[in-house]
Amino acid sequence: MGKLKNIFYNVDWSLLLFLVGITYVKLYIKLVAVVLYACYLIFKKVKFYKPNRLHYFYILIIVFACVVATLNGTIHKLDYQFAFAVGILQWLIALAGAYLVYISIIDKGKEEILNLFKVFFTVNAFISFGSLAVIIVDMKGAFPYWAYSLKYGISTGDYIRGIFGDSSIANATVCAMGALYFLRYKQLLWAVLCMFTMLLCTSNITVLLFVLMLIGLLVLGRSVNKVQVFKVLILTMSLYPVLSIQNMSYIKLMILRTTSEDYMLGLDKLLFGKGDITLIKEKKNATFNPYYNDVKLGNLKALLKTN
Repeated sequence: MGKLKNIFYNVDWSLLLFLVGITYVKLYIKLVAVVLYACYLIFKKVKFYKPNRLHYFYILIIVFACVVATLNGTIHKLDYQFAFAVGILQWLIALAGAYLVYISIIDKGKEEILNLFKVFFTVNAFISFGSLAVIIVDMKGAFPYWAYSLKYGISTGDYIRGIFGDSSIANATVCAMGALYFLRYKQLLWAVLCMFTMLLCTSNITVLLFVLMLIGLLVLGRSVNKVQVFKVLILTMSLYPVLSIQNMSYIKLMILRTTSEDYMLGLDKLLFGKGDITLIKEKKNATFNPYYNDVKLGNLKALLKTN
C-alpha cells in the first residue's frame, strides 16, 4: 500500500490530466486539452525544445494531404473542404499533443515517467472493469462473455472502451503497448494489468499482434526479462480462449471460410457438425454473415458451442 501511495504522490498530475484529455475520443476535448496545457506550460516557463524526428512525421502527413488534395482537385469541392479541414485539425492536434508530451517528459527521470504511466493505466483499468461491472448488472449477474446474447456475448469487448471513450480496439491497442512498455522496465504486475485489460476488449487482431511481439521479445529481446515475457505470453494464451470462447469459434469460422475447398461445405460442417451441403445449398451464392441475417438464433448457438 505504501508503494502505491508513493506512485500517486510522485505523479505530474497536470501531465496526467493532459494525457487523459488528449487521448479522449471527442475532438473538442482534445483541442481544449492542448490549449489549456500549452498555457500551463507557458505559465510555468517550461523550456520549449526543438522538435524531434517524430514531430516531422506529423508535419509531412499534413503536407502530403494538402498536396494530394490539390493535385486531385478535391480541395476545391465545397462538400469536401469541411472534412478536409477537420482531418488537418486532427493531425495538428496530434502534432501539438506529441510535442507537448515531449517537452514535458524530456527532463523527467525514468521513475517519474513510470509512475505517470502506472497511474494512467490504473485509471484506465478501473474504468474498463467498471464498464464490465455495468454489463454484468445489465445481464443480471451472468458472465457476459459466455452468454448467448445478441447484445453482449461475443460483442462484450466492444463495450470496454476505457479512458478513451472510443472503440474498444483503441483501448486494447494502447493497453498492449503499455504491457510491452512495462515489460521493458521489468514491471511484471503492471504488464499483467495492461494485458488483462487488453483481453477484456476481445480484439482478436490486437491479441494476435501482441502474442507475436512477445514471441519476438523472447527470441530477439536483449533488454527485457525473458522469464517475465514468457509468463505474460502464457497468461495471454491461457486466459483469452477461456475468457472469450465465442471468439475462438469465430476464429475457427474464419479459418474454415478461407481454407475449405468448398466454402459452403466447411460452413455447414461448422454450423451443424455435418457435411451435408444440401442443408444450405439454396444460399450458396449468398454473402454469409454468421451473426445477423443468414443464421437463425438456434444455429447461432450451435456455432458458438462448436469446439
